[in-house]
Amino acid sequence: HMSQFVPAERLIFTKFPEATFEKITKDASPVLHSQSLEQLKLTGVIDWERTCLLDMEASEELTPEDAGKFDVVVAGGILGNVHENEDGSYASDDRTAEVRQVGFAHRRHLGPLQMTTDTGLLTSFRV
Repeated sequence: HMSQFVPAERLIFTKFPEATFEKITKDASPVLHSQSLEQLKLTGVIDWERTCLLDMEASEELTPEDAGKFDVVVAGGILGNVHENEDGSYASDDRTAEVRQVGFAHRRHLGPLQMTTDTGLLTSFRV
């Protein structure tokens, strides 16, 4: 689980049912919010200028230099189906489009292949 790689106080889950908070925090202590990303943006809970969306459609790749620019990397809950095209390139059903609508000023990708949420988070954390 991603809480094995990222310190619990730096791991945030959104749109999480409050009824399950106690069950989840028994083994780890991630930050849990019942609000959506959009609600957290509107209330200022997260500094949106220092937030980056992991997005396969982003024009820039996440780099070590980005560590000083972002406090929050949004990953997960956005996985879609990825398939290989006849020419060897990859395509996705782009479920990130749903999250992209929240309006991220900063977006980065991790390369051409889609990863599981845990792998994407671990890769981001290591970068």
